[in-house]
Amino acid sequence: MSEWTTYRLSDLLLFSPRVFYRLFEQANATAWPAQVLTVGTGVALIAILLAPTVTRLRLGAMLLAVVWAWVAWFFIANHYATINWAAVWFAALFYAEAGLLVIAAALPPQVKNTGPTILRPRIAIIFCILAVIAYPLLALLAGRPFIQAEVFGIAPDPTAIMTLVCLAAVPLRLRPLLMIAPGLWCVVSGLTLWVLEDPLFWLPPAATALALSLTMTGREPAR
Repeated sequence: MSEWTTYRLSDLLLFSPRVFYRLFEQANATAWPAQVLTVGTGVALIAILLAPTVTRLRLGAMLLAVVWAWVAWFFIANHYATINWAAVWFAALFYAEAGLLVIAAALPPQVKNTGPTILRPRIAIIFCILAVIAYPLLALLAGRPFIQAEVFGIAPDPTAIMTLVCLAAVPLRLRPLLMIAPGLWCVVSGLTLWVLEDPLFWLPPAATALALSLTMTGREPAR
């Protein structure tokens, strides 16, 4: 039992920072030009947040479901799994989130009139820009080439952050359940980046904390 006390979090990682960031380079090269479509999907989600209606919220949930299923299969199962044995569990988490989003889109609307919320247009749009447009630029700030950028709909982090923003901005049914997977991923990702000594390790967990705070304190749309 005493041997377990000698282990550190870094001992659980089987890859170096170079191998980890090289993974995004390989994924971006393989996926191209799918990034155009995924970023376009992110922009569409921003437009839905700007003018939400019941129909648009259903569409947004379906779009997110497709994105989560795609990231689970393309990045986690086919790329991340090559360096992390736990990727199979992460892929299952992403598939489960995709399924919940489909169910949420099919459920009866929670509100009849989705009026403006406290999140729109300021906080929600800031986070959406961060996840869809600004997040890929963070690779440059960290001193990595742009080919290693993390793109929404390709990489898990911006996908999870964008999902948390959308869920915090609109009261979809099953919202507490829907926030578990992206929140859990952001915490795990933050720990991974911390062990890899990435200076932006705090960003995914901070996005989770703020999204949860906004969910609990934000005003719900008018009924």
